[in-house]
Amino acid sequence: MHPSGHVDAFPRSQLPPVDQWPVFNLTGPYAYPPGLNAAVELLDRVIRAGHGARVALVTPEAAGGWQETTYAELSAQVDALAHVLVDMGLVSGNRVLLRGYNGRWMAAAWLATLKAGMVAVATMPMLRAGELRVIIERSQCNAALCDARLAAELTAAAAGTAVALIALGVVYFLQDGFRSLRPAMKDAEKTYLSK
Repeated sequence: MHPSGHVDAFPRSQLPPVDQWPVFNLTGPYAYPPGLNAAVELLDRVIRAGHGARVALVTPEAAGGWQETTYAELSAQVDALAHVLVDMGLVSGNRVLLRGYNGRWMAAAWLATLKAGMVAVATMPMLRAGELRVIIERSQCNAALCDARLAAELTAAAAGTAVALIALGVVYFLQDGFRSLRPAMKDAEKTYLSK
């Protein structure tokens, strides 16, 4: 296995001893380069190939119907979110708890976390404070991106844990105003170049 590019070594330190690992036969078509960013592969490479105008996501709208998001639109949102995470003071290898419903914002949050070199800790909307607290403590989350409609349980979970979760902040999406992603994203409209 190649050395990790993470500044925060916590994720790799949680792996079992090397003698307990499976055999990795990453040769031929399975060979990975020393550095690989899934968000770059899933978005940037598609756009560079000339497919930015193609539909990447189709998600339900609250009022009914469907919303289509192109690769170019999704990439712009992902880049802006990646800048928000870095501007919060997060570094590669930090864990970002993601709390939201399946949809465009959750997909963008997951991809932005990966693009910034961080570890996405995705959670289900049905989890309650006690269950979230266990996840926060075990993963040692550094920050969270949360759908504003699910804020109450996350707030209760963070208050009851010894982890300085969210020492760097909880940022809410799908709300306007304080600690919302929308104002922060307006200041981060340039392409995010993953390291």
